[in-house]
Amino acid sequence: MTPRRLVHAWQDLLALLPPGWLARDTDSVMGRVLRAPAVELVRLETSALSLLTQSDPRVATDLLGDFERVLGPDPCDPAGPTTVPERQRVAHQRWTQAGSPTIAFFIALAASRGVAITIEERRPFKAGASKAGHPLAPRTCRFFWLIRLPSTRVIRFRAGASKAGHSLGSIEAVGVECPIRRFAPAHTTPVFAYEGSP
Repeated sequence: MTPRRLVHAWQDLLALLPPGWLARDTDSVMGRVLRAPAVELVRLETSALSLLTQSDPRVATDLLGDFERVLGPDPCDPAGPTTVPERQRVAHQRWTQAGSPTIAFFIALAASRGVAITIEERRPFKAGASKAGHPLAPRTCRFFWLIRLPSTRVIRFRAGASKAGHSLGSIEAVGVECPIRRFAPAHTTPVFAYEGSP
């Protein structure tokens, strides 16, 4: 679609006039009156054409706020990005990203955030199928994924430095727990195990 030129929009408006004694050329009084609506019509068509490019969040500027409003705040990054290119990248990623119930998807998801993980699926102990030395595990263990993450900083309670009400100990998350929980299949529960502390 290409927006009409002003002269064509102007002539089209003149052609819409009802039959009668009015002059239908651009130099007539009615022609001069219809010039302003023709200018506005061309402007609207040009704006409508520019909205086609705005339908892609990677290049949207005028509609970027609408994409973000529809997506809502990112549960894994409530503050969100501040620059327009970063906002466009995040909006496109959230708009198009789809999860997958495979372990490979979650390993790739963590790798895209710079974290190497391994995932273990537990199997229940079955008489006749399991062997001596296998861990005793109930049937429900198959719904838990053990996700091993690299070491992280452990924040411990310290007498004299910490205050009443502070946690006795916590770990500094590496930034992949929230996305993994968000995309985890509904029947699974991810359990995170940090390998140690530096």
